[in-house]
Amino acid sequence: MLRLSLADHGPLEFETNRLVCFGFSGRDRAVVDRHIKELSEEGVTPPPSVPTIYPVSSYLATTASIVQVQHPRTSGEVEYLCFVSGDGMYVGVGSDHTDRSLERVRIAWSKQACPIVVAPVVWDYRQVKEHWDHLTLRCWTRVNGGWRVYQDGTLSQLLTPEALLELYHRHFGPPGGGLLVCSGTIPLCAGAVPGDAYRIELADPVIGRKISHEYAVEVLPPPVE
Repeated sequence: MLRLSLADHGPLEFETNRLVCFGFSGRDRAVVDRHIKELSEEGVTPPPSVPTIYPVSSYLATTASIVQVQHPRTSGEVEYLCFVSGDGMYVGVGSDHTDRSLERVRIAWSKQACPIVVAPVVWDYRQVKEHWDHLTLRCWTRVNGGWRVYQDGTLSQLLTPEALLELYHRHFGPPGGGLLVCSGTIPLCAGAVPGDAYRIELADPVIGRKISHEYAVEVLPPPVE
């Protein structure tokens, strides 16, 4: 159960029954192909088709402010989130934190290895639908004690919620209540650099508000074997 706050309306509880992470979901295919090439050069096998959909365990979704990982080679990526409920849809922001070493073995496994960090505030999708492409996504990462801009873009770079849900429907059936969708991410500003903390933000310049969240990354001690 995710305990959230619906802006202007108060507490909202969302029972996550299904959780999917989209990948390679940019609207510009040339940008997507360039990203696939970059990953391929790092040893990540290109997907057979795009966009991709990775079902992961629903318990991975968390509003925690600390993420525990097995080793330092992990990193976050900012995404918009869709919370499909019985009475409509809410949108928010999150980080699909990913194991970059495991990504070289299989992307789907890397998505399962780390939490999906969820900002605890959401908006009613109907309030932003008409100016959706003007919304901005940003991410900062902390490296060696200093914050740097990691990602910065608009939702016009990603497939719309309707497009993502249509793809989900095509492969898995009707998206019922309790579905949490991670949109896939926007390009990095200067390459992947694992940090020890992340700040994520979804901003609406039309209405004049934003959702933000910060979390730290804790690397667990090595196993005793």
